[in-house]
Amino acid sequence: MGQIVVRKPGIQTSQPSGNKQRPIYTLDIETDPFEYMLVPEPFVIGFYWDGGFKYFWGKDCVAEMRDFIAGFPPGIIYIHNGGRFDLFYLMEWLTGKLMIVNSRIIKCGMNTDSSGAHEIRDSYAIMPFALKQYKKDDIDYNKLKKRVRNKHREEIIRYLKSDCVYLYELCTSFVGRFGEQLTIGSTAMKELQKIHKFDDLTEKQDADLRAYYYGGRVQYFKRGVIKGPVKIFDVNSMYPFAMRDFSHPIGKPSYVSDEITKDTCFVLVEGQNNGAFPVRDNSGIRFDVRNGIFAVTIHEYKAAISLGLFEPKRIIECTNFVSRSSFAKFVTTFYDLRNEAKASGNDTYSLFYKFILNSAYGKFAQNPENYFDYQITDASEYVGEGWEPCFIVDDKYIIYKKPSMHFTRHNVATAASITGAARSVLMRAIAKATNPIYCDTDSIICEDLSGVEIHGSNLGAWKLESTGDKIAVAGKKLYAVFNGKECVKHACKGVRITPEEIERVASGDVVQFNKESPSFRWDGSAIFISRRVRAT
Repeated sequence: MGQIVVRKPGIQTSQPSGNKQRPIYTLDIETDPFEYMLVPEPFVIGFYWDGGFKYFWGKDCVAEMRDFIAGFPPGIIYIHNGGRFDLFYLMEWLTGKLMIVNSRIIKCGMNTDSSGAHEIRDSYAIMPFALKQYKKDDIDYNKLKKRVRNKHREEIIRYLKSDCVYLYELCTSFVGRFGEQLTIGSTAMKELQKIHKFDDLTEKQDADLRAYYYGGRVQYFKRGVIKGPVKIFDVNSMYPFAMRDFSHPIGKPSYVSDEITKDTCFVLVEGQNNGAFPVRDNSGIRFDVRNGIFAVTIHEYKAAISLGLFEPKRIIECTNFVSRSSFAKFVTTFYDLRNEAKASGNDTYSLFYKFILNSAYGKFAQNPENYFDYQITDASEYVGEGWEPCFIVDDKYIIYKKPSMHFTRHNVATAASITGAARSVLMRAIAKATNPIYCDTDSIICEDLSGVEIHGSNLGAWKLESTGDKIAVAGKKLYAVFNGKECVKHACKGVRITPEEIERVASGDVVQFNKESPSFRWDGSAIFISRRVRAT
């Protein structure tokens, strides 16, 4: 056990007198370095509050920290990415209601005998970026190995403390600016609603309009290892631009028609598609289906017709909205705030505003059909009717769930229109690109791009991100661009392989990927992901 304490525990000084905001704390755990098929064990845990830091070292560090934290006034304990990792070492701390989103614990309670209940939150939910985008010290993770860690104890503690301090700076800044929001999406929606109004939808309206909602366009036009001049272009803030410069439905559907009107937002049309419109299948979203019925936004429809990329046979139905608007004021407000923060060197707020701008549209599309409420209790505790156990861990705890009745059904038509507008911008740029090879939501990799605005910072303009002389394309989200021997950009979603390995896969080889870090389950067990990566 060890400690670095600047103030006595239990004294909270971060909030001014009269402010009802709860105290904020941060916590971090260091474990054995990741190694495939070995579940890492925690060996040191750190806790930071305004002006003070405490750590515990050794095999009992987690239990000792729990007793220490019990002496603090009830507050919010933030753990970055904790809902996917750290919290699985703390499951016996948890009690009461859990908020779980996409298998991530966002919020949970922690009972303490002496001071009431703390609330533990995953700060990644409000700040979905790696801590190093703000500040993070470096350490050689080999120094964390069991046989040598005691020799490097002081350096490890400094590293642990710095993570807690940097996270504290971020969390107190975020809460001070936006309040105790749970996710970046809810934060962005709250800020947008201060400026713009829109209607929520009924369950039936949501179901009818959800067919028009797709994500970003991710597509390769060529596959393999391609030599020759390559340029990477991307749009400055694609979704904020689509929100600002296009009109979107903000009310309920007004009427349907069998022809396009001035109020048309969505078109159900039959015809011949020449790479313009998306279709869903088991593999995701495709743009290469030639003939059929397509559900598209008016933005895509107009772009495809003007570019000669769609030949309509018949319009089946148009969905029309009298109530429409752009979100120009919201976008302009936060885009200007972001630029001001950048100019003043305030990297913290610059990051916040960036994610506020890019998170609002997605909240419109959230589907509450599969929302659940969760509780975690002692194995002997009865939680009431309607709750079904989903994980039972020996005689330690049980996690229950039941369908949630507490949700807001936002306007999926708005999200469908915004994402459709973004795809229309990309469609027009692809048509102007020389030798397009790959595209992803707001970017194009091609030989060259002309006939569009090229600018380093203008909202909605295209900028040249990088250049190369070779690209290896193995599939969606699996490519590498090289300039000589240097890789200037690569993507490998779902796996972590090197650019050179991506090139091998693009050439037809199969690469073995073993994920060193475990994926935890709610029953406390861990699984390790292994994949044979091949071109798709």
